[in-house]
Amino acid sequence: TYGMAILGNYLLFPHRSLYILEIGNSGELNLVSTVLESNHCYNVVVKDTIAYVATGEGLICLDVSNPTSPDSIGYLSGHNFFFLDIVDTLLYVSSFSDLFIVNVSDPTAPTIVGYRYGYGGWDIFVDYPYLYAVSGPSAPHSLAVFGILDVENPDSVISTGVFEHDGD
Repeated sequence: TYGMAILGNYLLFPHRSLYILEIGNSGELNLVSTVLESNHCYNVVVKDTIAYVATGEGLICLDVSNPTSPDSIGYLSGHNFFFLDIVDTLLYVSSFSDLFIVNVSDPTAPTIVGYRYGYGGWDIFVDYPYLYAVSGPSAPHSLAVFGILDVENPDSVISTGVFEHDGD
């Protein structure tokens, strides 16, 4: 599990599957649905009533307007996605080593509009027009890398800064 999202009184929690829990008035949690079973769900972000779920098999778009009965409406396959952030209609998605910029203006047909090799990582955060990515350290390496990218033009993502730390 890497990230979760809130939609009104609901918590969307990825852990292998995607769990949707209702948050009660006194803070209790009640499971209302489980979807995407065995899809290795890693992260989720919500925009309006659409949940974008990063999985080991790709990106899955869900209509969660009825959280007790989510509906899969779109899919982008072929990538092992881990982290997500969304700004307007652009979804920023990192795999283990790559960054993808996905147009989700039509969530039934997500489309890659930008790509940058080597800038995936463990986590990403967008403060438009900049994307911050951090990766590592992971065994057997102890190198951690923090990078800043200018993502204003998805066709030409530009590295503006890199910091590397070897863990010593």
